[in-house]
Amino acid sequence: MIKKMGRYIEKKYYIIYSIITFVLLEIIFLFICFILLDNNTKLDRNNLTKELVKDIEQIELNISEKMEFVFKDLMYLKGNVYLNKYILDEENDKLKDLEKALFIFSDLKPIYTKVRYLDLDGNEIICIERNDNNVEILEKKYLEKKGGSKFYKESLKLKRNQIYVGEIDLNVENGEIERPFKPIIRFVLPIYNEVNKVGYIILNYNANYLLNYIDLFIDKSKISFDLVNLQGYYLISESHKTWGFLFDELKNERVQNINPELWEKISLNKSGISTIDDKVFVFDKIKPYERIFHLKNDWYILLKAKRAYMFEKQEKSIRLFYLMIIYSTTFCMIIALFLEYILERNYRNNIVLKKMAEYDSLTGIYNRQMAIVFLEQFIKIAERKKEHLSIVYIDVNWLKNVNDIYGHEEGDRFLINITKEISALIRKSDIFSRLGGDEFLLILPNIKNKEAELLMNRIDKRFNEINVNGKYDYLYSISYGIVEYSIGKLLSANEMLAKADKKMYDYKIEFKKKYIKKDNITT
Repeated sequence: MIKKMGRYIEKKYYIIYSIITFVLLEIIFLFICFILLDNNTKLDRNNLTKELVKDIEQIELNISEKMEFVFKDLMYLKGNVYLNKYILDEENDKLKDLEKALFIFSDLKPIYTKVRYLDLDGNEIICIERNDNNVEILEKKYLEKKGGSKFYKESLKLKRNQIYVGEIDLNVENGEIERPFKPIIRFVLPIYNEVNKVGYIILNYNANYLLNYIDLFIDKSKISFDLVNLQGYYLISESHKTWGFLFDELKNERVQNINPELWEKISLNKSGISTIDDKVFVFDKIKPYERIFHLKNDWYILLKAKRAYMFEKQEKSIRLFYLMIIYSTTFCMIIALFLEYILERNYRNNIVLKKMAEYDSLTGIYNRQMAIVFLEQFIKIAERKKEHLSIVYIDVNWLKNVNDIYGHEEGDRFLINITKEISALIRKSDIFSRLGGDEFLLILPNIKNKEAELLMNRIDKRFNEINVNGKYDYLYSISYGIVEYSIGKLLSANEMLAKADKKMYDYKIEFKKKYIKKDNITT
């Protein structure tokens, strides 16, 4: 009876203790929530403003990166061997070769609606035109004289390596604005021989690639986005009509007419923050070509955060505050669920970190660190069980060419495809890993040197089939070195890798003698 009474008192004590603890925690928690609620509006506004400023910086960076791709294309065309042959000797066969080269370039680059070569008088010598997916070389009778155009007159001022960049404009065909709208930006690069200017390369860049990308980047659930030119006309807008400078009926669709107060602040400041009516504006004057072009055109970026968005967040906080009062009795359950959430999140994070530590993020196969770990383990097994073990050090040929000509995105796709093809031909027990860059490693347990050679022959055969099919504009090819582990010599993993790397290097030298010296190609 006394024991039962003691247990009852003990249980009652724990209940009282739990209630006191619960009440104290509840008071502290509610006090913190009250402080957070009191400062919520200011915090939301400050945080949102920081997000908008960060978005603007990211947009400007992305625009500059897009423009740099155009710059690289212009430099590629400037160094084109057929262009240089033509400017030295303007024979008809040289012109045909240049036409073919520009046609191939235009076919590979859907971002350009026109690729042209003009002489010093502004006459079109070559014009490659793209309509949707169709690319054609215009006949001589359709070539135009552009001596009176704005971009030609501006181009006359260009010196060597300077580039003219036109304003964003809509494409005009036969005197009519093409519909649906096709915004373009004209890029002009003067072409010189050893001494004098001899002509101009003109690229008509399809600005939809740029404008649509910016539009997709914006989170419209939080903000709306406008892109405005120096005259105040909208180029992208969620709530205003665009391209007003090209249509008489839309001449008043300008920021200075719609929101004079905002335009006044924009005109006086390069960047800033302003609250007008029900919206918070963050604006910035960006120079999309500042990093790479000598002639520049500026835009204004306007990001608008509606106050309703901030009020909505504040309303959620108030609702949460009262819910915590009403459901205070469930506090312990909430804490338990919260702890479960924290533990689960930490578990998931550990899985992600483990994957990041063991796998290559691009190809999905093991990384260099894991390759070393596996190789050391297989060396121990080979010594203990007297089993065969071979490794293959692989280097992907042509990667630099693919990156330089088609861009690093295509280079990444090239590496991924190489990985898939090799993975399909090896055993499940084999270890395939990426050491870094264009270098890979195959660990082949219970495989002799000759068997490894047969495997690499099958891989070479598969790549030859891909090359014969002509699916890609570049060749699939690898250089490799095979090393078989010698029982009893107690080689380390790094020593085996060094030997295989040396054999791969020797293989690559022979490969270069066979192909590179002949074709002047960099692998």
